[in-house]
Amino acid sequence: MTNTKHTPAPWNVGSTCMPKSVDSNYLIHSANSISIAEVYKPNDKFRCREYNADVSRANARLIAAAPELLQALEEILIAFSDSIRLGGENAEKYLAVQGAALAIAKAKGE
Repeated sequence: MTNTKHTPAPWNVGSTCMPKSVDSNYLIHSANSISIAEVYKPNDKFRCREYNADVSRANARLIAAAPELLQALEEILIAFSDSIRLGGENAEKYLAVQGAALAIAKAKGE
């Protein structure tokens, strides 16, 4: 695994610092309270049939899991490095390893 440029894990999902009377958005923050991202909940100004608070919460959880997912994928790629060399023996495994490598590159901006 290489050094990462992103804020280290763990990332957590919380609410923005709004009064309890306000339906706040989801805030993704690091263990030392560095703000990473904010996922907006739909409100009267922003409505979409396919987009609701449950989708917002699910998106926030996925974003918060990103560092651990990246690390796990890098470890899987190392564990299956022989599959890359053997490619033709198991096409599905080869394609999965290639997909993992592409996802890692995308996450790292490579």
